[in-house]
Amino acid sequence: MCFLEVAQSLPAMKTAVFQVTEGSGRARLICVAMPSLRDAAILEAWLRMHADLMTDIRFLGRFDAVQTALSQQEAEELILERRQDLLLPGNGNSSTIPPWPGRAISRAIKGNNR
Repeated sequence: MCFLEVAQSLPAMKTAVFQVTEGSGRARLICVAMPSLRDAAILEAWLRMHADLMTDIRFLGRFDAVQTALSQQEAEELILERRQDLLLPGNGNSSTIPPWPGRAISRAIKGNNR
């Protein structure tokens, strides 16, 4: 079997996105590389069984890429496909969003978490 045949036989990794909402109302998005929709659904079921009763876990879907923007202008550019430099392919190797460039920004975001 050649390399191309092996590569084509492997499952396509995509980024599965889960929304975790705690009893206090605090909501987070968790992204993880998953080889199939079935695997993501199994993980969702397992997480729901092991989470406390006040925590809601929802599988939102599997995506080819996860993108983030630090401003509305940047979001508009990404949504309208004017910029691709923040593209993070869901290939299992780079599907996490890079850390924020400083505590001030992350504190500002936590303060605006509504």
